[in-house]
Amino acid sequence: VHTYTVVGQYGTHVDVGAHMVKNARTLEQVGPEEMVLPLCVIDKVAEVAANADYVMTRADIATWEAAHGKIPEKAFVVFRSDWSKRPREAMDNLDGDGNRHFPGWRLDALRFLVEERNVAGIGHETSDTEAPATSSATSYEVERYILEQGRFQIELLTNVDRCPPVG
Repeated sequence: VHTYTVVGQYGTHVDVGAHMVKNARTLEQVGPEEMVLPLCVIDKVAEVAANADYVMTRADIATWEAAHGKIPEKAFVVFRSDWSKRPREAMDNLDGDGNRHFPGWRLDALRFLVEERNVAGIGHETSDTEAPATSSATSYEVERYILEQGRFQIELLTNVDRCPPVG
C-alpha cells in the first residue's frame, strides 16, 4: 500500500467528516474494509437532462425502493445523473452570469438514507453534494449533514452508467 498526498477536489475523491467538521475522522482513519459495500444506484438521468438543477428527494428513493427493494444497511448509494459524461469545461454548467447549475441531493433524502436506512455513504458524479441552486440558500447544510453523521461521500464518480441498480 502506498500513500499519496494531493490537493483535494480533483477527480474522483472521498470526503469524510474532517472535510467540513472540526475534529471529525480523517481519510487515513477509514479502512479499506469500510468501503466494500452493497451498491445502490438511483438513476435520475432523464430528470437531470430536463433540469440541470434537479435535486434527489426522499420520494425519488421511495420510487427506487419500490422497483429494486429496500436499501440495505451499510449500503453505498449513488445518484446517477450521467453528469460525468460532460466535457470537463462543462462540469460547472455556468450560466451567462457565471452561476453554476448541476444536480444534487436534498436534505430530506440524506436524512432518510442515514436515519431510516443507515447507509455507510453516498456518491455522485458532480463536484458537490448539493445542487448550487440550493446550496447558496442553505450554506452547504446538505453536505455538512452527511459528513457530521460520520458517513463518507465520493464525488466526481465516473462510469456510473456501467453499474447495475443493485449490486
